[in-house]
Amino acid sequence: MSKDLNIAEAPPEKVNDDLIAKASRFGAFGWIAFFITLFVLVTQNTIYMLMPKQVLASENGKIIGQVLFDEAKVRPVEAITADLKNWVLRCTSVNKITIYEDIAICLNHMEPELAELKMVLYEESLYLQKITQFGCERTSITFDDSITSITRDTFGYSAVGRVAGEVTCFPTNDKPNSQSFDIQADMSLIKRTTNTPLALKVTDFRDVEK
Repeated sequence: MSKDLNIAEAPPEKVNDDLIAKASRFGAFGWIAFFITLFVLVTQNTIYMLMPKQVLASENGKIIGQVLFDEAKVRPVEAITADLKNWVLRCTSVNKITIYEDIAICLNHMEPELAELKMVLYEESLYLQKITQFGCERTSITFDDSITSITRDTFGYSAVGRVAGEVTCFPTNDKPNSQSFDIQADMSLIKRTTNTPLALKVTDFRDVEK
């Protein structure tokens, strides 16, 4: 308030000088804020330009997924094992609620010829329909890590994996029952995309005889 009183009592020329000085200071602050904002925007855009960009992978002009930049050659064995376990979990599903989703993921991670052959077997045996009607409300899978293993090509993308364990079915009005499995799969390691989140393509698989 004292400053306002001083301005009110000051001669007109003095008041004009103070207002001009204040306006100049505010103008200077405005330019400083402008240049700071400009610097931040330029820095941000530069960082975005230098960052690896996600791109859409295409096959013969058809979009098949979004690349998440996961180099298969340097992928750790633990990650490959986790992906293969997930694939086996989907392919051995007997869950009546998720069976169609599980089998879709299972087939999508096989080579096309193998997936088509497997799909024919599903159709001939009415497997999906039977699971939908008589399958389990809930399932649980346990892996035997003493048997599970991955052997990979050090300089390439091929690998052979073995996954063993047990699937337990929990029917609605019955006692749980279990089924053991021991599967060996030949596979190619691929980019991790939205359509192939498990980052592998199985070229062949078989039950391991006891």
